[in-house]
Amino acid sequence: MKYTPLLLLLLVAAACNQVVDIPVPSYPPRLAINAYGTDFGGAPDYVQLFVGKSAGALDDSGDLQVSEATGQLYRDGVLIASFVKTPASSQSVIEAQVDLVADQGTYELRIQSPGLPDVSAVQTMPSRVPILSAEIDLDGGVDPFGEVADRLDVTFQDPAGSRDYYLLRVYQRYETPVGSGQYQYYEKYLEPFSPVAEPSGDGAIIVEDASFNGKQFTLSVLDYFESFEGNDFAVVLYHIDEDRYRFERSSYLYRNADGNPFAEPVTLHSNVEGGYGLFSLSAADSLTILP
Repeated sequence: MKYTPLLLLLLVAAACNQVVDIPVPSYPPRLAINAYGTDFGGAPDYVQLFVGKSAGALDDSGDLQVSEATGQLYRDGVLIASFVKTPASSQSVIEAQVDLVADQGTYELRIQSPGLPDVSAVQTMPSRVPILSAEIDLDGGVDPFGEVADRLDVTFQDPAGSRDYYLLRVYQRYETPVGSGQYQYYEKYLEPFSPVAEPSGDGAIIVEDASFNGKQFTLSVLDYFESFEGNDFAVVLYHIDEDRYRFERSSYLYRNADGNPFAEPVTLHSNVEGGYGLFSLSAADSLTILP
């Protein structure tokens, strides 16, 4: 019996030196796309398209680009735009001018690239939801770190009888030089203040209307809205589709989980058939305000 601990130690040491080969299945690459289009009401509309490809977790080539791709955009079955990417093109994003109309039509995007399976995605165009008011309350809130911050309240009327989703962005606009009529825009990184609001993956705020369906709602966010000569703020409210909402939410959770061994793995939302990515449409309303 006195040799039992030594025997167990030898068994453990032998197990630690054992090499186990785990077969890893091959991973066929697929197209990965991001395509966005917004109806701003009056301004020329564009659908921007990024086309790349996926790779396996053990693929260390780093090659996620595609040199050739073509695409077609249909509205209610009618071709309205085409996309072409050639080996001579150095741009990773290609765009097409399209007459998007809020609350009208079902859109289908089809993409092809040599050597990869074709992909497609379908999306419906949301309606435009006007901003009724936007007001800044200086020192009107407290951020997650306990610091006093400025609060922006954006009020709009949510449509009744449907599940709706929104994304809010705010841009600080500088006239440079003052009086020139030339402006530069810098996006603000917003923090949610309304309990039902959530951060997106890139500084915007997203919210769904489950708690205020068909009602007037004030969305409150926090930042620092300092004011000086030649500067104001552009508030933009996007009425987005459900796929965009789910993608933005999963993107935020994915970034928060990155590098955290205790976080639950997050899968980015995709609505692309045969591949990966997002095809999203939105309708936007904007308002320019001063603090």
